[in-house]
Amino acid sequence: MTVANTANFSVNVRAPNGSNQTLITNVPLTVTSAVPGVATVSGTPVLQAGSASSSAATLQGVASGTTTLTVSAPGFTPATSATITVQP
Repeated sequence: MTVANTANFSVNVRAPNGSNQTLITNVPLTVTSAVPGVATVSGTPVLQAGSASSSAATLQGVASGTTTLTVSAPGFTPATSATITVQP
């Protein structure tokens, strides 16, 4: 990713221990950047009932550097992404 560019992304989830549990209601996700001065997130992705992928959110590069994204939702353990690097 480069400064001022954007990328759409979705969140994929897996049930713990390989179980085949599925959502029965829509779940809005909160996605935050650990370093918003490097990259910001806009939009509120939603996990749809019965799906393992969310609707899209947008990541925008703000300045050169690295950050991670953390995804959280009520009743779920937060998850952190791999390192994201924003180039000049």
